Amino acid sequence: MERPEVIINGWAILVSALVYFIIGAVWFSEKAFGRTWAEGAGIESSKKGLMKKFGLNFLGALVVAFVMSHFISYTSYFMGVGGIVGGIQTAFWAWLGFSGATYLMNFVFEDKPFKFYLVNTGYHLAGLIASGIILGIWR
Repeated sequence: MERPEVIINGWAILVSALVYFIIGAVWFSEKAFGRTWAEGAGIESSKKGLMKKFGLNFLGALVVAFVMSHFISYTSYFMGVGGIVGGIQTAFWAWLGFSGATYLMNFVFEDKPFKFYLVNTGYHLAGLIASGIILGIWR
């Protein structure tokens, strides 16, 4: 069997990571789900070490975008689905298997409110779908 070509577009990965990061900034803001998340986590907002946290968060978004670019290349090659549809499908299945399910495995033992789970996994669903769309179009 022929080996699929993995297309790595550095600009698409960078933009995808930046959009994921911005979604997180908006998602966890006080006007969106920040208070719900902080209450569920049992913590108060702290600005201590914020730049380091942002830096590590952006690094994580870069890794996610890099891996998603591989997933989308494989989806396009093996399933013949690319573009926006392929990006969204790939993002959904990546979210379901790697965010939705893994967070659920932890959540059931953490005794946190269900909306805490929804805020955390919803953020990753939104971020992955945005990444999937960007990477699906910009292959």
